[in-house]
Amino acid sequence: MGPPTSPEPSLPGDGRLPIRDVATWLVLAPAVALVLLGVVLILAPKMGAAIFGIPAEGPALGYLPAIGLRDIAFGSYVLALAALSGRHAVGIVLAVTTLIPAGDLVLILAERGLSSPAHLLLHGVSGIYIGTAALWALTGAGAGRGTAPTGSGPVERPAQDPETAP
Repeated sequence: MGPPTSPEPSLPGDGRLPIRDVATWLVLAPAVALVLLGVVLILAPKMGAAIFGIPAEGPALGYLPAIGLRDIAFGSYVLALAALSGRHAVGIVLAVTTLIPAGDLVLILAERGLSSPAHLLLHGVSGIYIGTAALWALTGAGAGRGTAPTGSGPVERPAQDPETAP
C-alpha cells in the first residue's frame, strides 16, 4: 500500500505556538489586551475612552460599545489562530495588527496634538510590542524549545513497511 495521500493536521511539531511557552503568551498578550479593552469599552465606555486617550461625551459614547465588540472579536481571532493554526498565520495577523496602534497614534495626534504624551507613548509602545511579537512568530524564534520551524507545508513522515506497522 502506498503512502497516505493527506497529511495529518495536528502532528506534534507542526509549527503551532507551544501553549506552555512563556514566549507564546508574550506574543498573545496584545490579543488578550484587546479583549480586555473591549470589555472595558462595553461596560465602562468613559473609562475605555480615557484609557484610549480621546475622552468621549454625549452621542460619541454610543460608538464605544461597538468598538469594544470589535476589539473583543479581533483579539479572539488572534487567540483562535494561535490555538488552531500555526506561527506563520499568527505572525502575519500580528504584523497587520500594527496598523491599529499606528492609526491610533494618528487619531490622537489629530485630536489632541502633543498634549497627551502618555497616550502617544502607550500606542507607540503597543505598536512596537505587536511588531516584535509578529517578528518572533514569523521567524520562529524559540523554535529550539520544542516547536517546529515556521514552514507551512505538511510534516513528512517516513513510510512504514506494512509488515512491521502496528
